[in-house]
Amino acid sequence: MTEGMDLPAKLTAQPEEMANVITAAASKGRNVVDVRPVWQLIMVNSCLGRFFIPCIFLHP
Repeated sequence: MTEGMDLPAKLTAQPEEMANVITAAASKGRNVVDVRPVWQLIMVNSCLGRFFIPCIFLHP
Protein backbone atom coordinates (compact mmCIF):
# COMPACT_ATOMS: atom_id res chain seq x y z
CA MET A 1 0.00 0.00 0.00
CA THR A 2 2.86 2.40 0.74
CA GLU A 3 5.56 0.75 -1.34
CA GLY A 4 7.76 3.29 -3.05
CA MET A 5 6.39 6.23 -1.05
CA ASP A 6 8.81 8.58 0.70
CA LEU A 7 7.62 8.18 4.31
CA PRO A 8 9.26 9.37 7.54
CA ALA A 9 11.12 6.53 9.24
CA LYS A 10 9.96 7.58 12.72
CA LEU A 11 6.32 6.99 11.76
CA THR A 12 6.68 3.78 9.80
CA ALA A 13 7.82 0.26 10.65
CA GLN A 14 9.27 -2.59 8.64
CA PRO A 15 7.29 -5.84 8.26
CA GLU A 16 9.78 -7.77 10.41
CA GLU A 17 9.46 -5.21 13.22
CA MET A 18 5.66 -5.40 12.98
CA ALA A 19 5.71 -9.19 13.12
CA ASN A 20 7.88 -9.22 16.25
CA VAL A 21 5.71 -6.71 18.08
CA ILE A 22 2.44 -8.40 17.06
CA THR A 23 3.73 -11.82 18.11
CA ALA A 24 4.85 -10.50 21.51
CA ALA A 25 1.52 -8.69 22.04
CA ALA A 26 -0.50 -11.77 21.09
CA SER A 27 1.42 -13.92 23.55
CA LYS A 28 0.54 -11.38 26.28
CA GLY A 29 -3.13 -11.36 25.27
CA ARG A 30 -3.14 -7.77 24.05
CA ASN A 31 -5.50 -6.78 21.27
CA VAL A 32 -4.21 -3.24 20.66
CA VAL A 33 -0.67 -2.75 19.40
CA ASP A 34 1.22 0.47 18.71
CA VAL A 35 4.52 -0.53 17.12
CA ARG A 36 5.93 2.97 17.18
CA PRO A 37 5.43 4.90 20.46
CA VAL A 38 4.70 8.10 18.54
CA TRP A 39 1.38 6.57 17.42
CA GLN A 40 0.25 6.27 21.05
CA LEU A 41 0.62 10.04 21.39
CA ILE A 42 -1.09 10.70 18.08
CA MET A 43 -4.06 8.46 18.88
CA VAL A 44 -4.51 9.77 22.44
CA ASN A 45 -4.43 13.35 21.21
CA SER A 46 -6.90 12.47 18.47
CA CYS A 47 -9.34 10.85 20.91
CA LEU A 48 -9.00 13.54 23.56
CA GLY A 49 -9.31 16.29 20.99
CA ARG A 50 -12.70 14.99 19.88
CA PHE A 51 -13.94 15.15 23.46
CA PHE A 52 -12.33 18.29 24.85
CA ILE A 53 -12.40 20.67 21.91
CA PRO A 54 -16.22 20.70 21.59
CA CYS A 55 -16.48 21.12 25.38
CA ILE A 56 -14.17 24.12 25.33
CA PHE A 57 -16.03 25.86 22.52
CA LEU A 58 -19.60 24.96 23.53
CA HIS A 59 -19.38 25.72 27.27
CA PRO A 60 -18.22 29.12 28.56
